[in-house]
Amino acid sequence: MKKHLQRLALFVLPAALLLLSAGTATAQILYPIGGDQYSSATSKLFNEAYNSSTDSTAVPVRMTKITRGRTVDTTPLVKAFPQHRIPATAIPVALPDMSGYVDTVALLWYLRNPLRPSVGVVNVMLIAQTQNQEIVYFVDSNNNGSFLDDRKPFQFRPGEKERQVQIYDNRLGEVTLLLRNLIPNVPPTTPGQQAPAAQPATAGQPEQKPVAEKENLAPKRFAIHFIGGLSSGSGDASMFFRVMDKPDSDETNKSYHYTAKYFASLNTQLGIAFSYRNFYIGGSGSYELSQVGEQNLTTRLDKAGTPTSRFQNNQGNWPYTRFNMTVFAEYDIRLNSKLKLAPTISYTSYDILTEQPFRVFGEAKLNDYFRDRYAYSYGGKLKYVMSDKAMLFAELYRRENHFDATSYFPDIVDGSFRMELNQIYGGVGIQVRVFDL
Repeated sequence: MKKHLQRLALFVLPAALLLLSAGTATAQILYPIGGDQYSSATSKLFNEAYNSSTDSTAVPVRMTKITRGRTVDTTPLVKAFPQHRIPATAIPVALPDMSGYVDTVALLWYLRNPLRPSVGVVNVMLIAQTQNQEIVYFVDSNNNGSFLDDRKPFQFRPGEKERQVQIYDNRLGEVTLLLRNLIPNVPPTTPGQQAPAAQPATAGQPEQKPVAEKENLAPKRFAIHFIGGLSSGSGDASMFFRVMDKPDSDETNKSYHYTAKYFASLNTQLGIAFSYRNFYIGGSGSYELSQVGEQNLTTRLDKAGTPTSRFQNNQGNWPYTRFNMTVFAEYDIRLNSKLKLAPTISYTSYDILTEQPFRVFGEAKLNDYFRDRYAYSYGGKLKYVMSDKAMLFAELYRRENHFDATSYFPDIVDGSFRMELNQIYGGVGIQVRVFDL
């Protein structure tokens, strides 16, 4: 029996030492000072800064620690804010590389929907200190429990007092937190120079609290945006009218039907938009150059009582250049942290820039005779979020054009003119938030 125990000890002891060493390595990466506890200086600084606010609009927040199993316990948040009925659970987290930091703190935020305050989720944020006592923020911006697929951690710039941080959750949408700098008056350091020790707020000094001052379902409430894009469209055009019968002529009920094929166009657009939360309304101007293909004419009439038709190629010079003035409205529907879908409608008034006769011996300045020129469009954009200010988009829409050319053609029967020019457009562009209001 003694020999069996000795053999068992030979296997158990190395295994136990291996487990202990692995656990210690994990703890050292997360908490190089104090193991699973916070260092006294860092703990005091964060405890003072994240003290509970009596403001009912503030986002509930509590400091906690990460266990060796790399989970975060929500119990401190649950006990501090029982009125919100926050679920008590252990949240698994996938941590970034924390080597090079001397201390780490986990913060629990309880994010709520302003329209439905009873609905909320817990978000984990990491705050670490470097050897120079600089503070670095790790934000789980998509609230999936992983810091490996988020943007790089950030530090407040010298003199920067606050910064907005966007967090997206499928259950809430996008929430904006306004964080205040913990130590805004610490001067920047140079290589080889150590920064002064961070000091918490004391009596007689304003207390720096990085509590959320706004919590919205959209990044900004009011903003002005610049929009630029390129698009191309194609479609079929047609124009029909009847002319009055001539006296002493055996030709009656005469009509003309012009058709054309718009193969492609290049539409260059620049515009400005005003936004309220996810709703946009704006205006733009664009220059459009089109390639017109086949242009035909079909003439129908009754010749001495017998129906007759005649088809002719290369008849009619359809306008191919124009300047568009557009007003539009769209609404962003968030699909995930990077993509938005925006249904769009617009109304356009345009000037024809082409100066050549539509038909032989006709007037060249079509803009004077093709009146009541407008178009309306409907479609959508797929937007890709590049940063908190810029988005790339791809768009697809249908545009229905209109004009009245009654005054261009002589002897036209009143009410007989009708035209169609419907085009499908696709394009790409960029949207940049210029400033907030």
